[in-house]
Amino acid sequence: MKAVIETVKKIYIKNNIKKHIILFVIVAVFTTLSTLYDIRTSQPDTWKQNCFDWILNILIAIYSIQFLHDCFRTPETTTLPSWNKIELKAIPGQIILSIIWTLYLFIIGILALIWYAATDDLILPIFIAILLIGFMPSIYYSYIKFSENFSLKKTFDIIALVKYTQKVFKPTMKVYIQYIFAFIILFVLYICLYFIGGLAGITTLFPIENEYFAFDFITSAFFEYILNLLLFFMFPYSLFKIYICTSEDYGKDSKLLLAKEEENKTDTNN
Repeated sequence: MKAVIETVKKIYIKNNIKKHIILFVIVAVFTTLSTLYDIRTSQPDTWKQNCFDWILNILIAIYSIQFLHDCFRTPETTTLPSWNKIELKAIPGQIILSIIWTLYLFIIGILALIWYAATDDLILPIFIAILLIGFMPSIYYSYIKFSENFSLKKTFDIIALVKYTQKVFKPTMKVYIQYIFAFIILFVLYICLYFIGGLAGITTLFPIENEYFAFDFITSAFFEYILNLLLFFMFPYSLFKIYICTSEDYGKDSKLLLAKEEENKTDTNN
C-alpha cells in the first residue's frame, strides 16, 4: 500500500483543506441530487448513471486534468488547484478524450458480443474481458499525456499505448493492485459504518424521502468523495510518477523538473 500512502500525503496537506471542503461540497450536492432523482424516478438502488452523475464525472475529470497539468509544472509542490484556475482549453480535450476511449471500449465490447452470438463461444469474450480489466489503468496514461500541454496528439493511438504499457507493465500492475485493495478496504469500511450505525440506531433518524434517511445521504456523499479522490487524483498521480520517469516524449523534461524541485528544496534547507 506504499503508493496509496505516499499519494495520501500528497493530496492531504495543510493548504489543501479549503479545496477539499469545496470538493466535498460539490460531490455531496451532486450525489444528493442524483439519489433524489433516482428515488423520484423509482430507481433508488440502480447503479446506472443519471444526468447528475455525468455532470459530476465531467467536473471532477476536468479538475483532475488540471491537477495533473500542474504536476508537470511543479511536480513536488503541486496541490489541488483552485476551481477558478482551471484552464478552459482543458475542457473540450478532456471531453473528446473520454468520448473516444468510451467508443473504443464500446466497439470492443460489441465485437465480443457479436462473436459470442455467432459462435456461442464464451472463451474469446471472457479473454477479452480479462484483457480489458488489465488494460484499464493504462488508459489513464492517455489522460496524463493530454494533461501535459492539453494536446490530443497521440492520445488515441492504441498501438502506441499498448507498446508503452508493455514497457511499464510491472510498476503499473503493482500500483493497480494496491488501489484494488484500497477500494476493497473502502467498501468494507462503508459496510461496517452502516452496521455500526444500525446498532447505534442512527440509520433511521431524520427521514428525507421514502425509506431514505439523512444517514444514507451523508454516508453516500462521503463514500463518493473518497471514491473520486481515489479514481481521479490518487491513482492518476501514482501513475503520473511512473510516467515522468519512463515516457519517451516527456520523461526527460519531467525528470529535470523533479531534479529542479529537489535542488530548490535543498537550497532552502541550507
